[in-house]
Amino acid sequence: MQQSELLSERLVASIADFAHPPVTETMLGVWFEPPPNWGVQIFGMYLVAIRDRYPRFEMQLPVPGPSISPGTSTRAVYLAADTEHLVQLQNNMFFVNWRRTEPGTQYPRYHELHRQRFIEEWGDFGRFLGKENFARPVIVRAQVGYVNHVVLSGEQSFEDGLTAIFRNWKKLDDVAVTRNLTALNLNASYGFNDGEGTVSFWIQPAIRPSDNARVIQFQFAVMHSLTGQSDEELMRAIDQSHDALIRSFLELTTEEKRKEWGQRDARS
Repeated sequence: MQQSELLSERLVASIADFAHPPVTETMLGVWFEPPPNWGVQIFGMYLVAIRDRYPRFEMQLPVPGPSISPGTSTRAVYLAADTEHLVQLQNNMFFVNWRRTEPGTQYPRYHELHRQRFIEEWGDFGRFLGKENFARPVIVRAQVGYVNHVVLSGEQSFEDGLTAIFRNWKKLDDVAVTRNLTALNLNASYGFNDGEGTVSFWIQPAIRPSDNARVIQFQFAVMHSLTGQSDEELMRAIDQSHDALIRSFLELTTEEKRKEWGQRDARS
């Protein structure tokens, strides 16, 4: 399939539904040029505006972005009462996240809930900016990200876990010294849509805080540039990013694991 065909086909979500996927966190958001009249006061003013939905507030270190922003010194995190839903804001970024805080909690499906929630929060943020006379940011890139945890069972080794999950990982049997792989920190990137988009992919071992289970954490972050500043163009870029993320997930993971996660037949 040519890369350009990626955009003309039906959204891949219709063929990639899972009953119990390994996802533990999702994020939708935008990166933008730092507006000239934003200061730290915007964080507190925005908290007042959304306190009814996000009563908890934290200040954290900034997240590195796709472009250099010397004035980025802090990141505001607004949490809902259940702490599963949150909004992140810094002077070059706006993100809407979901994270699993209780075992067995189902994540908000993209086309059913998460996409619409981003539309509502981004629209509300735009109205807040207008009301308080803050400059509306110029969006540079849209981003969609998923974090996944796969538990290593019993005495299963880290490398056996990698082999079970990823199609392009092969365990070597004809080695001695490098036979027992115990850790791996991998960061890979793939371009698509003639350079307009980038799929970034991370693998690393981790310990799940809730139960100290050994897990393989693998994360996708897909960025896509915009050709305009309209809401329609923004959502087009986000949909393209989500489409590429799901396709990447399908292309890199094994059929056996996808069956284990309950991959369902295509929906009409």
